[in-house]
Amino acid sequence: MAKVSTLLCFDFGLSNIGVAVGNTLTKEARPLAVLGAQHGKPNWDKVSALVNEWLPSVVIVGNPTNEGLYHDGQMLSPERLCLAMVRSAIAAGAVAVNYAEAGDFIVEDNRLIGVQVKDKLSRKSASLMAALTINAAGPWADELMQAGDTNQPQKKLVRSKGIHIV
Repeated sequence: MAKVSTLLCFDFGLSNIGVAVGNTLTKEARPLAVLGAQHGKPNWDKVSALVNEWLPSVVIVGNPTNEGLYHDGQMLSPERLCLAMVRSAIAAGAVAVNYAEAGDFIVEDNRLIGVQVKDKLSRKSASLMAALTINAAGPWADELMQAGDTNQPQKKLVRSKGIHIV
């Protein structure tokens, strides 16, 4: 039986942050809470409390369309949220890697099980294995996918709003 993963999703606005929770078993999500924000700045204690309560395997952070108007960069401190999520993931047993470049995919039985990485500071290479590998390459996601499977037709992501997967 496949492991069930919990997903916690945050959609940031200038005055509110929508929060949803989902899981990989039912492949469904439901609204969880609406947190207040002041000029896009969240109450970090409330965000941390939700993360600690649900202990998600995956956290998804997005910028809302703000009623049809796209205001890029309205979240004033995305790096703080990212760092808070990384720290929470580490506390839950995850391993975080920085200054690393993804190389070749490691495939076994037609399934992605890991990736070769190169430490950009020490220049050392290593194989990272995982039960779940997430492509969080942002605008370079297409290029990373093409490097992993040249036999597939080229698929292009349609970018409609900023989303970061941690």
